[in-house]
Amino acid sequence: MLHRRTHLFIYTLVSCITLSFASSWAQPSSQVTGLSAFHRSGQTFLTWNEISGSEVVYKVYRHSAAISNIASATYLGQVDQNSSFNKRAQDAGMSSYYSIQDLGAPLSDGTGLFVNTAISSGNFYYAVVAANGGGANTSITLGNNSLNSAINETVGLPEPVLQSNSSNSRHFVHWTNFQNTPLLPAMSNRPGATYNFILNNLNTSSSQHVIVGLYGGSNYFTSKVDKIDGSGLELQMDDPPPDPFAPDAASQDDAVHPLNVCWYGYGENFSVGQVLTSGKVHNYLQLHIMYVLNWVLRTWPHTDENRVYVTGSSFGGIGAVALGMAFPHAFAAIWANVPRMDLGEHEWDLEYGSDITDRYQTAWGTTEQNLPTPNIKATYPDYAATGEGYNVYERMDQNYVAQQNPQTDFPVIITGVGKQDSHVGWHEKPQYI
Repeated sequence: MLHRRTHLFIYTLVSCITLSFASSWAQPSSQVTGLSAFHRSGQTFLTWNEISGSEVVYKVYRHSAAISNIASATYLGQVDQNSSFNKRAQDAGMSSYYSIQDLGAPLSDGTGLFVNTAISSGNFYYAVVAANGGGANTSITLGNNSLNSAINETVGLPEPVLQSNSSNSRHFVHWTNFQNTPLLPAMSNRPGATYNFILNNLNTSSSQHVIVGLYGGSNYFTSKVDKIDGSGLELQMDDPPPDPFAPDAASQDDAVHPLNVCWYGYGENFSVGQVLTSGKVHNYLQLHIMYVLNWVLRTWPHTDENRVYVTGSSFGGIGAVALGMAFPHAFAAIWANVPRMDLGEHEWDLEYGSDITDRYQTAWGTTEQNLPTPNIKATYPDYAATGEGYNVYERMDQNYVAQQNPQTDFPVIITGVGKQDSHVGWHEKPQYI
């Protein structure tokens, strides 16, 4: 349902469609009320009372002085109706609405939510206006849809927010930054993007090894991953597509919808349903995983940073190998079932019998374009990965990465493959076995 969409851009394609009907729509007559905000660990959380209406979105602005006219403010981005709804959690059988303060009551239907990661410290004001295909209602009322008190913001390391807990399990949400900050590279290409994750099998009495589990296909962060052994701390991540609301996982068409981006990332110019044609392809998801992993090791007292492993099956297997080779210092070993080591090579399509690499074209562009990836070693050395600056299909060809980095001490890689496997070719395997 449309009102269940959360934290999405209205992308260029959609904007073009809605604007063609603008002449028959009127801009919203009512306006947001009850705007409030608080700052927590480098992030400002905004909430407000939504209005009723068809195709309503909420545009968020920020300024160093109280905002009485949005023309003077900086536009940050927008969210859809019911942006406090956590669809990924509901689909996984968990709480349907975000909690934004640890152990606080979840938000509810009709509450808007926007989370902004600070890129500079200081006192800032926010305003939120309602809009639709007919335009934006730019009326401002201080204390209603515009803050009349400044929020003191500091650049910091965002803390994932606890959603629920039990005796040995915790559910968190990590709101990612869509802009580079002085401390962090961008981990999404749109403001307010969220990722769920679970810590399972928490031990409070003795040190544990840590297993990062990457599921395959269209599963969820609650899905158990092979080789999670029940004795280590299990970090179960979520890897939603850039638009988790275009077609449902059960009926999605990978050729036009990048449901599987192999736990790597997607283009800075990604737009739903369109082949990526320009810009760099960022490892947003790898960076997000590493951020959460480092946070776990830093904040949970009973973890052994020398015994961290990553496992995955199917598309999760691809992601596990790519992640372990991108950040070899962080992992002791990798276990992967049915991995592809050579995304982008022509043999994939020949062996599988279809243009399987087409499924990545909206997220990464075509193999012929082979768009570049960024090199962040100079600005963010703690997040630099093996393969920085390679073109994307070379960076996602782990044989190529290994050949180009012969001195790198990669983790032990254990793969489960078979010569009769209909999904994975045989020609690349001897380089790893």
